[in-house]
Amino acid sequence: MLHSFTDKNTFNFGIFFDALDSGVVESTTVLYQKFFYCFWWGLGSLRKEMRVKRHDIELWMSHRMLPEFLKERIRRNEQYKWQENRGVDEETLIRNLPRYLRRDLKRHFCLDLVKRVPMFEEMDQQLLDTMCDSLKDSPLC
Repeated sequence: MLHSFTDKNTFNFGIFFDALDSGVVESTTVLYQKFFYCFWWGLGSLRKEMRVKRHDIELWMSHRMLPEFLKERIRRNEQYKWQENRGVDEETLIRNLPRYLRRDLKRHFCLDLVKRVPMFEEMDQQLLDTMCDSLKDSPLC
């Protein structure tokens, strides 16, 4: 007896089961359904990641017995950070990169800004690179 490839009893498809169960995988004519399913799945994944992070923060605040006004400020800050960069901690990410990549990032983010200063406009490229390299490790300059 042949089983449908979506038969849960035959094989555990894990995170892919919902896609198989919805029929979007078998669809051969409706591309927009596949596109929107992928979009919906991605949003669900982000939502789950955000929920896990929020739960961890709540546990930490409870463990540290923070007063409610501080908890609320931390919650607002986390919400703001999530909206700004989708949960990526840029400072930690950059700090963990090798020095040569941090230098290249600083150059990428800061070189145009440094060149806008009139006295630096015509400066030698090597000197501009050195100036960018000496700036604080920040992607935002």
